[in-house]
Amino acid sequence: MWADRLALGLRPRLMLESVDLGARMVQQHAATLARAYLPAAALLAMVAASTWWWDPLAPMLVFFLFKPWLDRAALLVFARTAFGQPVAARDVWHADGLLTWRGIARAVTLVRLSPWRAYTQPVDQLEGLRGAAARQRRRLLLRGKRGVAYLQQAMFWLIEMLLATAITSLLYWLTPFDASTSNRWWSFLLDNELLAHLFAASQLIAAVFLEPFFVAAGFSMYLNRRVELEAWDVEQELRRAFAL
Repeated sequence: MWADRLALGLRPRLMLESVDLGARMVQQHAATLARAYLPAAALLAMVAASTWWWDPLAPMLVFFLFKPWLDRAALLVFARTAFGQPVAARDVWHADGLLTWRGIARAVTLVRLSPWRAYTQPVDQLEGLRGAAARQRRRLLLRGKRGVAYLQQAMFWLIEMLLATAITSLLYWLTPFDASTSNRWWSFLLDNELLAHLFAASQLIAAVFLEPFFVAAGFSMYLNRRVELEAWDVEQELRRAFAL
């Protein structure tokens, strides 16, 4: 990763201010995400939904475990577009190794347990570091930033739960019943575990929609940290100046 190849205009930001840059990246590259990220998200959602027979909340658990695996697809899109490189749907599977056993095993174990995975994910995926070098790099990135990195992840988890609850509540708000009929309807839902299925489906929808924003926020915070540590913004300005 080299500053001279970045298609983004960098400047020092507050870490949480970088989340706004991440949201802008999602908006700007929505079409690319639709081609490259959505097929992987749809595949994972279908696999998760197929476990509903085991337990109403099983799809939520499966999607929760494999989120870091899905995040790799979104990060590939943001990293390549940030460096001005084209992204095709097949690149997610071939270049990023989504189907490798190493990627799947690491996603559901070490990465899944990380409280700041979106922020440190570029170390493994983009810098390609392993072992002691990767641990040292993560410690450097997290020095003085653990709190804000954890806050970013917790904030998106809360937003996801609120959005899933809001989607589920549409059933109530869009049902043309009076109060007494509505109460009987909710009693029917609770007795038949239908409400749990509806909430699981709502959570899958919310997660698929929000995950690119979550990954982009972590990636933009990572870039901002590189600006702090390595003065990437200064390097960009110097290259522009000497190019004139």
